[in-house]
Amino acid sequence: MSIPRQLVLTVALVLAAAASSSAQVFGTFPWQMQPYCNIVTLTLTSSPAGFTLSGVDDQCGAVNKASAVGVASFSSAGNVTLNFSIVTAPGGKPVHVSAVVSPANGSGTWTDSAGNTGTFAFFGNTPGLPARPAPASGLAPSVITTVEIAAGAVGAADINTTEVQARVSGTCAVGQAIAGIAANGTVTCVATQPQVQFRAEGLTSQSIPANVRTDLIWNAVVYNDGGGTFVPATGIYTVPVTGLYEVTATGATAISVPAANEYRFVTLHVNGAVTQQAAAEATGTFQNETLVSVRKLNAGDQIKISIIHNHATALNSWTAEANFTHFSVTQLR
Repeated sequence: MSIPRQLVLTVALVLAAAASSSAQVFGTFPWQMQPYCNIVTLTLTSSPAGFTLSGVDDQCGAVNKASAVGVASFSSAGNVTLNFSIVTAPGGKPVHVSAVVSPANGSGTWTDSAGNTGTFAFFGNTPGLPARPAPASGLAPSVITTVEIAAGAVGAADINTTEVQARVSGTCAVGQAIAGIAANGTVTCVATQPQVQFRAEGLTSQSIPANVRTDLIWNAVVYNDGGGTFVPATGIYTVPVTGLYEVTATGATAISVPAANEYRFVTLHVNGAVTQQAAAEATGTFQNETLVSVRKLNAGDQIKISIIHNHATALNSWTAEANFTHFSVTQLR
């Protein structure tokens, strides 16, 4: 669509005369905010500083038009700058527009606070264009700073924890350290040093029949740290936490005269199953068999020590030297 020369001349005369005119309405003129279909129609009224602007954005022919108000003034380059705000209907979201037009033809360029830009086409009416987009807030991206945000206004409900770390809310007990922090601020803890330490010494006097696994019963708990439980009547120790452990045990036994090819086994049981044995051929009346086992144990596992032998007669647990016999559980990590 060509713009009538008469209209262009009218605009040029209006803009040129504004600086020296008293307040009066010079006319109402439309601009299309290309590449969008929105047409802004503004009435120019002279003012000491240039013009006041008032009018509407037709919102591409919508029933509810948006109001547009602002000011215009001459620039040092001889162009006219129009600054106005459009309050969209029905949401009431303001968008601020700045356009620079040439008095020669009334057209120029425009930008808005939502980050849009294009040609400010005097008497433009190109069909089939999309509507000018605006963010839901009516604000341009990245324009909110700490000045606009009230202290304490942003909380956990306002952040995306897949991108922003929530405040760390978890704590670890004494002797533990934080090993990991989840997106929601909870923590995973690990022990900074072995916490589980157990030791029992001295065997209760027991008769140990041949070829029968006999659980050893200990008569003195030296220490039991870290939450594990020990039942003296059964010799069973229950592991409090999952970890890597060292289990050691020495079973001391006595028999009057050992025979050839007779042996004695010290056995470690985990949850009732035989998991490791230490064996030695009987070489003396009094003899110690020592077992050392390093293995991962789970919280709730039950461990105990037994002895089995193939002597012709029953053995007796050796109680005379209590320090020679022990059952210990130590967490390594």
